Amino acid sequence: MISKVVNLTYEIELQPGEKLSLPESIVESVGAGNWIITIQPKPSYPVITRSR
Repeated sequence: MISKVVNLTYEIELQPGEKLSLPESIVESVGAGNWIITIQPKPSYPVITRSR
């Protein structure tokens, strides 16, 4: 089995009463295998991200 690491990062904001719904692009990219999904609060300070 060939595997590769793929990191997906999405930023979301939920309003009171809203429920989390994963984007279709995430659902489509997850297939058979073992997965770790982490959900954490966004830091209150600015986060700088890079794209390759």
